[in-house]
Amino acid sequence: MVNRTAHPEGQGVVLVVDDMPQNISIIKDILQEHYLVKVATNGQVALKVAQKEPLPDLVLLDIMMPGMDGYQVCKQLRENPLTRDIPIIFVSAMGEVRDEVKGLELGAVDYIIKPVSAPILLARVNTQMALKRAQQAVRRQYHLLREERMVVENIVKRMRRSRDFDDRYLRYQVAPVEATNGDIVLSAFRADGSQQLLVGDFTGHGLPAAVGGPLVTYIFYRSAREGRPFQEALEQIDQMLIEQLPVQVFMACGAVEISADRTQARVWSMGLPPLVRFDPQGALTTMESVRPPLGIDDREAFPEGDLLEWSPQDRLYLYSDGLIELENAADEPYGQARLVEKLSHIAKEGHQLMRLFDDLRRFVGQGEPFQDDMTLVELAG
Repeated sequence: MVNRTAHPEGQGVVLVVDDMPQNISIIKDILQEHYLVKVATNGQVALKVAQKEPLPDLVLLDIMMPGMDGYQVCKQLRENPLTRDIPIIFVSAMGEVRDEVKGLELGAVDYIIKPVSAPILLARVNTQMALKRAQQAVRRQYHLLREERMVVENIVKRMRRSRDFDDRYLRYQVAPVEATNGDIVLSAFRADGSQQLLVGDFTGHGLPAAVGGPLVTYIFYRSAREGRPFQEALEQIDQMLIEQLPVQVFMACGAVEISADRTQARVWSMGLPPLVRFDPQGALTTMESVRPPLGIDDREAFPEGDLLEWSPQDRLYLYSDGLIELENAADEPYGQARLVEKLSHIAKEGHQLMRLFDDLRRFVGQGEPFQDDMTLVELAG
């Protein structure tokens, strides 16, 4: 039986379950001015009514009923995906602490002892209804924010994507934590034939770390098209990050310029882990960072970069700190030494970069997520 006439538009729905008609009558008299009241006089009927539209927002459930008792009804309501989120208040003459504890352990949100006090019943029902409305509002807001985030992520990804990216002489592997990430890889050839490469790692990961990427991408490729000196472009990126982004957002960066005849390389390391170079004889050289990350206003003169001899057999590796800071279940980091050993095999034997990422997955444990964005770039001679 459903009392529709006493239900103001937009109010909640309460299902009252009790085998005693007089108890149902008392509770209806208390609630029907405020809520649409549905009733059931046994457990089987209650389970059916609970699945009919409009679904109840709250169930007031007696415990001592013939056949299926209230505990069994509660358990089945919790096991049904359609009804498992409906809050349940036990209303029972069983006033022992153990009875109340059992009801709460089964998933009830409250426990009221008969005989029912009208002010207490109404207050507790109102509280649960208010909580449910608040939860629904939070869910709606969450879904709205999620949809907005997806739109922003798609915009950021499109803005970072560039047809100017030139992957000649490059191999690279990226493992982002989220759809958008703070790692960027940019590569271009100027009209004079020289190559410019930038590997960046913004602080953090996800959308906050990704917002600076489109700005850096735009400056990098515009500078390459215009044939400007690479150092000038890096200085402009640095200044832009200082002026446009919050102080806690900056970009560790490795940058390389290869001359048109590919006999010289100029290298900048600014906050990235040590760059790793293997020469034609397989000898290892590491290049430590010489300057803070871009976007930190340290007022120092911008460095010219290290000038190196370069040959077709050279291999230079630039990578974000997510690789060496990755930890396993024992809180042991992957580390620089282990990384260099793997890179040595890759450089000498021409293995795919994915070999390293497979090793990283084994290290952290199969099925375990990476904790940070990870990028590895190999620049060949």
